[in-house]
Amino acid sequence: MAPGVNITSSVPGGGYTIKTGTSMATPHVAGAFALVRQQHPGFGVTDITSLLRSTGLPLTDPGNGVVTPRLRVDGAVRPPTFHPLTPARVLDTRSGLGAPAAAVGPGASVDVVVQGRGGVPSNGVSAVVLNVTGVLPTAGTYVTAYPTGSPVPFASNLNLGPGDVRPNLVTAKVGANGSVSLYNAAGSVHLVADVAGWYDDGGVNDSGAHHVGLTPVRIADTRDGTGVPAAKVGPGGIVTVDVGGSCPTPGAVAAALNVTVTGPTADTHLTVFPAGQAPPTASNLNVRAGETAPNLVMAALSAAGQVSIRNNSGSADVVVDLHGCELPTGSSDAGGRFVPTPPSRIVDTRTGLGVAQAGPLPAKAVVAVPIAGRGGIPSSGVRAVALNVTVTGPTHASHLTVAPTGLPLDQQIAALNTSVLNFGAGQTVPNLVLATLGTDGGLLVANNEGSVDVVVDVAGWITA
Repeated sequence: MAPGVNITSSVPGGGYTIKTGTSMATPHVAGAFALVRQQHPGFGVTDITSLLRSTGLPLTDPGNGVVTPRLRVDGAVRPPTFHPLTPARVLDTRSGLGAPAAAVGPGASVDVVVQGRGGVPSNGVSAVVLNVTGVLPTAGTYVTAYPTGSPVPFASNLNLGPGDVRPNLVTAKVGANGSVSLYNAAGSVHLVADVAGWYDDGGVNDSGAHHVGLTPVRIADTRDGTGVPAAKVGPGGIVTVDVGGSCPTPGAVAAALNVTVTGPTADTHLTVFPAGQAPPTASNLNVRAGETAPNLVMAALSAAGQVSIRNNSGSADVVVDLHGCELPTGSSDAGGRFVPTPPSRIVDTRTGLGVAQAGPLPAKAVVAVPIAGRGGIPSSGVRAVALNVTVTGPTHASHLTVAPTGLPLDQQIAALNTSVLNFGAGQTVPNLVLATLGTDGGLLVANNEGSVDVVVDVAGWITA
C-alpha cells in the first residue's frame, strides 16, 4: 500500500496540483524500490518487495478486515533495532493475566496485547520477543504466533505432546491493536508468555542494539566447569555467566544464548536475567525430572556483561552456547538490524522441501541447507536469520547443531560441539535459532545420533 490521496503532483505544462488515485500511489512504490536498490544493489524485485512489506506499517481495511502494509521508506532503508528487557509476564491463561482465565481450545486463538506492557512502549514497536510456554495440553498440538488481524500462517512455533509443559522463544510481528495472536491447533492448552525484548520500527526511531552474529561457542557448562563452577545448580540456586567477554566488541547490552538444562532431579524451571538484579517472575525453560531441554534466550546483560541463571527446584546442570551479541546504537557496525517476516516454511525433510533428498537425517550426518533467497529472506545482504527449527520422529536421543557453511575445519568441529536442540526418542521438539549464515547464504545442520526429520520455519532476518 502506498499514499495515493491528496498528493501534490507535477502536471503537464508546468506547475503542481493535488491529485488522487493509483497514478499517485505508483510513483511512491517506484521511488521506494529505487532507494532500497541503491542501498542493496544485489537485491532483486522479490527481495525488495519482501523488505518493503516486512517493514511497512500494517493497516486494516475496515470494510473487509484485510491487513496490508503501507510503505515506510525510512524503515526499509534503516530496519528495526533490538531493545532488551528483563523478562516480564504478559499472558497467563491459567490466572486470567492478559486474557480470559480459560484454556485455549482447538482451532482457537488468543490475542495478547504487548504494546504498553512489560516494558514495551505503547507505540513505535514492529515486533516483540516472547517466551511462550504451553501448559498441559489435552492432545498433541502446535502453537503459532502471528500478527493479530493477519491470517494464521502455515508454520509452528511450539510443538506439544499431551500433558507437556514446554517453552519456546518467539519473535513475532505486532499486529492490530498492538497485539500478537497465539493459535492452538488441537485439544485445549493453557498458554503463558513472558516478554524479553522488542524491536523498534526503524528509521529515525532506531535507537536499539545491533546484532553481531557468531559461530556458536560454548561459554558455560556446569558439568565440566567451563566458564562456571563444576557443580549442579541447586534449588533456588543461581549461577552467573560472563557473556560480554566472549563478544567480539566490548559493551554488549544483550546476547542470543542457547541455554540447555540437563539431568534435573525434579520438575523445575530456569530464569535468565541480568546479573545483580532480583529474579523476575518469569521463566525461560521448563523441564521435567531427568529431561534435557534447550531454549534460545535473548538475554539482557548487566553493565558488567553478565547474566544470572536461577534454578527453581531440585538440582540441574546448565549449559550455555553463545550465538550472537547485541551492541548499542552508535557502534561502528551499521548492520545488525532485524527485519521480521511472516512465518514461512523453507525446510521439511519429510517431503524434501529445501533439501537435496527427502528423508530423515542419519546419525553423524552434516548437510548444507541453502537459506538466502527463500521464505522472504533476500538472496544477499543477510548476516543472520531467525529460524524456528523443529525435530520430529527421532529414533534415538540426540542433539542437533546449526552452524554457518564455509567454516575452516577447526571452527566446524568446535561448532559441532554446541547444540540448538536436545531431544529424546519419539519427541517432537522446536527451538528458535538466531543463526549466522555462511558466505554462500547457507547453514550446516548436523544430527548426532539415530535419525530424525527436521522442519525449519523463517521468522525474520538480520541485515549485513
